[in-house]
Amino acid sequence: ALTWHTIPLPGAAGAIGAFHSLLQVTVSRAGDSEMYVLEKAAALRRSGGEHIKSGVHLSYWIDVAPNVDADDFAFASGDDIATKTMKIRDLREIAVALGEYDVVKANCHHAALAAYNACVVP
Repeated sequence: ALTWHTIPLPGAAGAIGAFHSLLQVTVSRAGDSEMYVLEKAAALRRSGGEHIKSGVHLSYWIDVAPNVDADDFAFASGDDIATKTMKIRDLREIAVALGEYDVVKANCHHAALAAYNACVVP
């Protein structure tokens, strides 16, 4: 399942309605599931390196969920998902392929849109 969430940005940006996009990805296999968050951001939460490439961050949903309190922006599951073989690393590579974080050309909204559209039936 894929759930696209938006959360208001803090400070002046949030005051004028700016928000951050992130994608909650539920990965299922053999009756077990794990929930992750894929997002792209300018600020690094950890040191750089391979685990944060082009501003793309992967986290566990349980760590991010307390910051998400709005309704979903978009949701897809079951027959809405075009391919059942997509892996979280594939979605990450789609977001990384957008290039380094750029507020205009490759931001959190672009990453969420690209990863979401790669999975969902048009």
